[in-house]
Amino acid sequence: MTGTWGIWKPLALRSPVLIFTILLCWALIAILQVFLVKSQRDGGVLFAARINALPLHQQFLYLYFPTVLAVLFSIYWAWIDLETKRMEPYYQLSKKDGALAKDSLLLAYPFDFIPLVPIKAAKQR
Repeated sequence: MTGTWGIWKPLALRSPVLIFTILLCWALIAILQVFLVKSQRDGGVLFAARINALPLHQQFLYLYFPTVLAVLFSIYWAWIDLETKRMEPYYQLSKKDGALAKDSLLLAYPFDFIPLVPIKAAKQR
């Protein structure tokens, strides 16, 4: 598939996937906001004298399901993040005037500590 760079794009960087990701993020924000309002209004989201008093499906839903969702979302987000970092050197090379090796082929973003990548990228700009 040809993209804006005139080259093939991995699935993670195609418009439908990125639009879905944006919508998913906004949906998660909205859901968290609803839970916050409900929690503040009612003094909590769920009440039980003991956790064992809840049915098993509710225990799973309130204790483990948020963690499962967070792990799945982080795997999905890591897929997009890694593909972006992997394609960056080739994007730099595809510019009209090309790019120096230090700005393209020698970039090692996939191996950097994730929170420091934007800082490193800004310094190299």
